[in-house]
Amino acid sequence: MVARRLFSRFPQLWTTRVIERVALTGLSLAEQRQFVRAALGDAAPPEPTLDALITRTEGNPLFLEELARAFAKGSFDQLPQTMVAIIQARLQALDFEARQLLRGASVFGKSFWVEGVAALRGEDEAPAGLREWIDELVAQELLVPVPGSRYPATSEFEFHNATVRDAAYRTLPDADARAAHCAVARWLTAVGETNAAVIAEHFLRGEAYAEATAWYATAADQAFERNEFDAVRELVRRGIEHAPPGEARGRLLLRRAEVLAVAGNHLEAAEAALAAVDEARRTARAGTARPARPPRPARGSAIKRGCATSSRCSPTSSPRPRAA
Repeated sequence: MVARRLFSRFPQLWTTRVIERVALTGLSLAEQRQFVRAALGDAAPPEPTLDALITRTEGNPLFLEELARAFAKGSFDQLPQTMVAIIQARLQALDFEARQLLRGASVFGKSFWVEGVAALRGEDEAPAGLREWIDELVAQELLVPVPGSRYPATSEFEFHNATVRDAAYRTLPDADARAAHCAVARWLTAVGETNAAVIAEHFLRGEAYAEATAWYATAADQAFERNEFDAVRELVRRGIEHAPPGEARGRLLLRRAEVLAVAGNHLEAAEAALAAVDEARRTARAGTARPARPPRPARGSAIKRGCATSSRCSPTSSPRPRAA
């Protein structure tokens, strides 16, 4: 890792010497499974969990050892602090602009779009300097270009592995992360993202609960149309958790009733249906009915609508969120 950075920064350093480069690859899938089973013995996880463990290490023996140790202590759901510290130390050695770029990109998830990161920074188009930093981070094997972007006229990249993304994301202050998630949700809406669950999750993380509820209701509709009833139940659960009173909450309750009926739980389905009716009546009485589906702002308006100064999104707020 250190040698790779030296070659990247000082390509002429060893031009007058005879050197031999040895490219080290990660452990193979079979070697990684053998490593974990040898480390954990009878306590080794079942294969689906084991493969999830392996996916997060990218074949790096040190990371594999740290994650195996975390699993043995019962903290598999969180990255070990030692592992995070190793990655964050590497990120800290980068220039300020590169670190800012990675922080903004991390809000999108493992994949991101240069134009989206530029929008988070308050720029209508990705400047040449931003693309130069992208190229530098690709050369340092922190980012990887994705052929054929998901959205037209955009450039898509992904983090080299999920661990790098998680380490970058952890450097974001909570208030900045909330504002950035709202901005990302609006940008994704503007460029035509069709997966309502993705947008809903960003609004939820931005604590924009009214918008998150509306998008979760739409996501539940999409899953129901695909007969993915387990997914509907999970989307309803996440959407209801922080749902304010209103039509979107009623839609979620109605979807809950429908999937319960499909599963043959008719008594629970009737109770959920009555709850949906009660929600509709309260909404009508209060005069707070919301549109049946989330509004879709015009292209380019996603970021400029911004987030409230409290760092929680609002459809009517005007200040632009701070750059991630």
